[in-house]
Order: sequence, then C-alpha cells, then structure tokens
Amino acid sequence: SLGIEVQTGVAKTGVVGILKGNNPGKVIALRADIDALPVTERNDLAFKSEVKTTFLGAETGVMHACGHDTHTAILMGVAEVLAKNRDK
Repeated sequence: SLGIEVQTGVAKTGVVGILKGNNPGKVIALRADIDALPVTERNDLAFKSEVKTTFLGAETGVMHACGHDTHTAILMGVAEVLAKNRDK
C-alpha cells in the first residue's frame, strides 16, 4: 500500500523494498535485521521460543534476542514517512 517494489528471496531469506521518489537525486539505503539468534530462551513465559536448530554442530534454541523486531518496525515506519513525502 506504500508503493514499494518488493523483492523476496534475496540471498535466500532476504527481502528488499525499493521506494522511488518523484524527483531525481541521491539514493539512500536503510537496513534492518529480521533473523533469529542461536540462543535458548530460558524462561517460563507462554510465548517463549521453543524452536531448535543445529549451530556449530550442537542443538540449540533459536530466539529473537536483540531487538530485530523493533529494528524492522522502525524501518517500516521510516518507509511510510518516505512514501508520504516522495514528492519532496
């Protein structure tokens, strides 16, 4: 709905969004991570990650432990602001 050209499958799991302005000029790139880390979540919360994977030959938990969800949400907010101002 923001008029962003979306490319998926970049470097296997990546997503790229291209937002073109209405005027010629410089290009900027913004980046956010959406990957999980090989960390076992050790708590009793109902929403804790129970996903397992093999990392460096050992089974380990996988969780979003360092703000990736926040990074992505912020990037989407920036994309919305840029889309609304593409004529400037």
